[in-house]
Amino acid sequence: MLLTAGKQKQEVGSLLEASQVYCTWRDDGVDVGHLTIEKMISMRGASEMPEGKVTGDNGEFIARISYNGRIWSNPEYVRGEQAMIVPGNEESEARWHELEEENKKIRRKRTAHD
Repeated sequence: MLLTAGKQKQEVGSLLEASQVYCTWRDDGVDVGHLTIEKMISMRGASEMPEGKVTGDNGEFIARISYNGRIWSNPEYVRGEQAMIVPGNEESEARWHELEEENKKIRRKRTAHD
């Protein structure tokens, strides 16, 4: 899986790892565009931080990561949407682990057919 936010990109092994990397970029002031995140936050507020996007090996959308590190199943904001994973929330992380196991099975089947 590939995590992108602005011009930053990094391979990740899971959605939780993607959230952690994204939050590190946010907290460390990593350059994601024409300004560092640190400058964006001090100048314009957190709304200037681009959301993270997680894609699969073929470029297909998997999830997006919002400023607070929550992981969402829709590519764009949907009013009233519930986060797919709230890092640190044991119930949502357990649900994610179940979904991740299912996704691994699907990926293995897809690879076997290719």
